[in-house]
Amino acid sequence: MGLVRLGANILRWCNSCNLPILEEKTCPICYDETVETPLTPPGDCRPAFVFDIEMIRKQADEQFGPGCGELLLPGDNIVILNKAPALDRMYEIISDGAVLGALMFDPPFGDKLIIRPEAARRMLPRMKGKVIADEGSLASIASGSNLMGPGVIYADEGIKNGDEVVVITDSGTIVATGLAKKSADEMNSRSRGVAVKIRWKNDQPLGGTSVPKKRNDWEAVIRANHEYLEKMVKKAIEFIRDLRRRYDKPIAVSFSGGKDSLATLSLALEAGISPTILFADTGLELKETVSEVRRVAREHNLKLLVEDAGDAFWENVEFFGPPGKDFRWCCKICKLGPTTRLISKNFPNGVISLIGQRGYESEQRMRKGSIWHNPWVPGQIGASPIQNWNALLVWLYIFSRKLKYNPWYERGLDRIGCFMCPSSDIAELKIVKDGHPDYMRWERYISTYRKTMGFPKEYETLALWRWKRLPPAMRNKLSELNVDIETTTVPSSAKGPIELRFAKGYRPCTDGGLSVEGVFSRRLDIVRVANLLNILGPVELHKDENIAKTGDIIIFGEGAVTIKGKNDGSIDDLAKKIEQIVSRAMFCVACGVCVGRCKHGALKVENRIEIDPDMCTHCGECLGPCPVIRFDRDIGI
Repeated sequence: MGLVRLGANILRWCNSCNLPILEEKTCPICYDETVETPLTPPGDCRPAFVFDIEMIRKQADEQFGPGCGELLLPGDNIVILNKAPALDRMYEIISDGAVLGALMFDPPFGDKLIIRPEAARRMLPRMKGKVIADEGSLASIASGSNLMGPGVIYADEGIKNGDEVVVITDSGTIVATGLAKKSADEMNSRSRGVAVKIRWKNDQPLGGTSVPKKRNDWEAVIRANHEYLEKMVKKAIEFIRDLRRRYDKPIAVSFSGGKDSLATLSLALEAGISPTILFADTGLELKETVSEVRRVAREHNLKLLVEDAGDAFWENVEFFGPPGKDFRWCCKICKLGPTTRLISKNFPNGVISLIGQRGYESEQRMRKGSIWHNPWVPGQIGASPIQNWNALLVWLYIFSRKLKYNPWYERGLDRIGCFMCPSSDIAELKIVKDGHPDYMRWERYISTYRKTMGFPKEYETLALWRWKRLPPAMRNKLSELNVDIETTTVPSSAKGPIELRFAKGYRPCTDGGLSVEGVFSRRLDIVRVANLLNILGPVELHKDENIAKTGDIIIFGEGAVTIKGKNDGSIDDLAKKIEQIVSRAMFCVACGVCVGRCKHGALKVENRIEIDPDMCTHCGECLGPCPVIRFDRDIGI
């Protein structure tokens, strides 16, 4: 997975006070120098709640033996989690200033604890999974090599290929941690080949005894970071007040029921503003989220405006199919649409909408900046007073103000959204499975859709519906599991003209343009479509993925389409051309009308029209009157 730094790593640690310190290089309590805590980008770390800590302890006990969890994370000490890029959920675990390892959800097997040397040191007295290395192998490990079979003196019974293990010397000094590539029996036979793939080397001699550090709670963390926190709060408040001075518009807060919008609302109140609360109910919200929105409005005596999408998702999913990370039609229909209606009805002259958006969340949000104009709602100005805050700072603010927050954060979620959001990890979907009355309905729909489309059972079990185009990491996982990702060709039963339908509205792209998602009314012959797409430009055909791509257009064999463009006019033009091209590809009657329009001899007619890609100049002159095209239809983006 690519590592993207979306903001500075502001997490540092005072080893004297044993406290996390945000950004300051000198501890505000003892004035000792603080040390940067190495985090995997983007570094959007957060507090670990009791649920998280118990989950980590339980996994440590299961993998390394009873009692290891308490040795790893003793008592009620401060634990911080950093979500790192991975195929599914992965949290780096930070405590006492050290990164102890990571809790990774490995689909379809479940949670797995990947340990670093400091974690092994803590658990060593009770730990199973030890591999004793010969002294002669230590130099090669120190230089970056793996532990080879002949270098093993002894491996604990029960070690299996794929287990996480610790490599130690005969005297008990920790050398490294890594992944077993042989079983215990194979290691103890000292057979040739890699015995342990080294993940983390130990930089200094560590035995199995722990040096107790000072224990702290989150109140101590707040006190230590008080000055920095209040400095950031002051900046945010001044940002909000400056917005009010610059723009002659009412101020509202787009409230989702999550931590970021909660902090944003509280900052607006501290700025002396009583904003209107805007809530777009997608119809897919967790019930606690809806309750949270109403509670906050009631307790602060603020006007609450709600626009309910109702059954819009279920009414459209039969046509569009499952939404995906790369096919977010649901956002436009269930969120952007209601938000647009809400603002248009109540703020005809425009509004400043404070939004809990943070640059640490995504590259798109990082590039968006703190103030932006909504491309689909004239007059709306979006602004985020916490654009440069990381999640830990947001939580310290919430803790310091003793704000009540959505209970799902203490049940394992670090983001609040629709119950089956395609941006969710499998681990998150498992957590919310029992939290929404329609989850079983969703599972039934996905099961029926999978069977209709001829997809393998992993489409359900690995939630492959979350993508139209599987990312390389998931394709590699399927290969490891010997899952055939080729889909069965299921002919469409649809009759009559093929139609292209788009989700209303546009979505901003990272590069500053817009994107739109649509779907044809039936499955497509992607090879035929790819050939005629040469009309628009050079084409990439990925038969194994059932995808054709040209420029900023992607067409999927199951009928889905995504288009990117600089503005709505360019997207409208491309959409109309795509519908023509696909109709020709699917229903060509070999009349030859278009052949005469091609001045370069790139068209030929056999059973159907075909384009010679080497001769085609992509001029588009062949797009004209055709028996299979309905030119008068409005595709209605």
